[in-house]
Amino acid sequence: MQDSGCSDHALQELYTTWRTAESKAHRIFEEINDNESDPRYIEAEKESNIALHEFLRKPTSSLPGVLLKLRVACHFEDYMADALDPTCTLIGPRAIVAAMHDLENVVIKSS
Repeated sequence: MQDSGCSDHALQELYTTWRTAESKAHRIFEEINDNESDPRYIEAEKESNIALHEFLRKPTSSLPGVLLKLRVACHFEDYMADALDPTCTLIGPRAIVAAMHDLENVVIKSS
Protein backbone atom coordinates (compact mmCIF):
# COMPACT_ATOMS: atom_id res chain seq x y z
CA MET A 1 0.00 0.00 0.00
CA GLN A 2 1.33 3.44 -0.95
CA ASP A 3 1.98 6.01 1.79
CA SER A 4 -0.72 8.67 1.57
CA GLY A 5 1.42 11.20 3.36
CA CYS A 6 2.71 12.04 6.76
CA SER A 7 0.62 13.09 9.70
CA ASP A 8 -0.10 16.73 10.43
CA HIS A 9 2.12 16.43 13.52
CA ALA A 10 5.09 15.06 11.56
CA LEU A 11 4.71 17.74 8.88
CA GLN A 12 4.45 20.44 11.56
CA GLU A 13 7.66 19.13 13.13
CA LEU A 14 9.47 19.38 9.77
CA TYR A 15 8.10 22.91 9.33
CA THR A 16 9.28 23.89 12.81
CA THR A 17 12.72 22.41 12.15
CA TRP A 18 12.99 24.49 8.97
CA ARG A 19 11.77 27.72 10.64
CA THR A 20 14.24 27.23 13.50
CA ALA A 21 17.12 26.66 11.07
CA GLU A 22 16.04 29.64 8.97
CA SER A 23 15.92 31.88 12.05
CA LYS A 24 19.39 30.72 13.09
CA ALA A 25 20.79 31.51 9.62
CA HIS A 26 19.12 34.93 9.67
CA ARG A 27 20.48 35.69 13.15
CA ILE A 28 24.02 34.72 12.09
CA PHE A 29 23.67 36.78 8.91
CA GLU A 30 22.83 39.85 10.98
CA GLU A 31 25.67 39.18 13.44
CA ILE A 32 28.24 39.02 10.65
CA ASN A 33 27.03 42.21 8.96
CA ASP A 34 25.50 40.52 5.89
CA ASN A 35 28.72 38.69 4.98
CA GLU A 36 27.45 35.78 2.86
CA SER A 37 30.93 34.20 2.72
CA ASP A 38 31.21 33.65 6.48
CA PRO A 39 31.53 29.89 7.14
CA ARG A 40 29.02 30.01 10.03
CA TYR A 41 26.41 31.57 7.76
CA ILE A 42 27.14 29.15 4.90
CA GLU A 43 26.67 26.19 7.24
CA ALA A 44 23.49 27.61 8.80
CA GLU A 45 22.04 28.40 5.37
CA LYS A 46 22.86 24.87 4.21
CA GLU A 47 21.05 23.41 7.24
CA SER A 48 18.06 25.66 6.57
CA ASN A 49 17.88 24.58 2.92
CA ILE A 50 18.09 20.90 3.84
CA ALA A 51 15.29 21.31 6.39
CA LEU A 52 13.14 23.20 3.87
CA HIS A 53 13.59 20.53 1.21
CA GLU A 54 12.75 17.77 3.72
CA PHE A 55 9.55 19.62 4.59
CA LEU A 56 8.58 20.19 0.95
CA ARG A 57 9.38 16.63 -0.15
CA LYS A 58 7.23 15.04 2.55
CA PRO A 59 3.83 14.29 1.02
CA THR A 60 0.66 15.09 2.88
CA SER A 61 -2.95 14.25 2.24
CA SER A 62 -4.40 16.58 4.85
CA LEU A 63 -5.88 19.98 4.14
CA PRO A 64 -3.93 21.63 6.99
CA GLY A 65 -0.71 20.17 5.53
CA VAL A 66 -1.48 21.54 2.07
CA LEU A 67 -2.31 24.92 3.60
CA LEU A 68 1.00 24.95 5.48
CA LYS A 69 2.89 24.30 2.24
CA LEU A 70 1.01 27.10 0.47
CA ARG A 71 1.93 29.46 3.32
CA VAL A 72 5.58 28.55 2.79
CA ALA A 73 5.19 29.19 -0.95
CA CYS A 74 3.82 32.65 -0.20
CA HIS A 75 6.84 33.29 2.03
CA PHE A 76 9.19 32.97 -0.94
CA GLU A 77 9.48 34.81 -4.23
CA ASP A 78 7.43 37.70 -2.85
CA TYR A 79 4.19 35.95 -3.84
CA MET A 80 2.15 37.87 -1.29
CA ALA A 81 3.65 41.23 -2.26
CA ASP A 82 3.23 40.47 -5.96
CA ALA A 83 -0.35 39.28 -5.48
CA LEU A 84 -1.31 42.41 -3.55
CA ASP A 85 0.33 44.76 -6.08
CA PRO A 86 -2.45 46.05 -8.36
CA THR A 87 0.02 46.43 -11.22
CA CYS A 88 1.14 42.79 -11.02
CA THR A 89 0.16 40.84 -14.12
CA LEU A 90 1.70 37.55 -13.01
CA ILE A 91 -0.90 34.82 -12.59
CA GLY A 92 1.21 32.50 -10.38
CA PRO A 93 1.39 34.70 -7.29
CA ARG A 94 -2.28 35.61 -7.45
CA ALA A 95 -3.33 31.99 -7.98
CA ILE A 96 -1.21 30.68 -5.10
CA VAL A 97 -2.44 33.35 -2.69
CA ALA A 98 -6.06 32.86 -3.79
CA ALA A 99 -5.73 29.07 -3.36
CA MET A 100 -4.19 29.57 0.06
CA HIS A 101 -7.08 31.78 1.20
CA ASP A 102 -9.70 29.39 -0.24
CA LEU A 103 -8.02 26.39 1.37
CA GLU A 104 -7.84 28.24 4.67
CA ASN A 105 -11.61 28.77 4.48
CA VAL A 106 -12.14 25.04 3.77
CA VAL A 107 -9.94 24.02 6.69
CA ILE A 108 -11.70 26.43 9.06
CA LYS A 109 -15.12 25.27 7.87
CA SER A 110 -14.24 21.58 8.29
CA SER A 111 -12.81 22.05 11.80
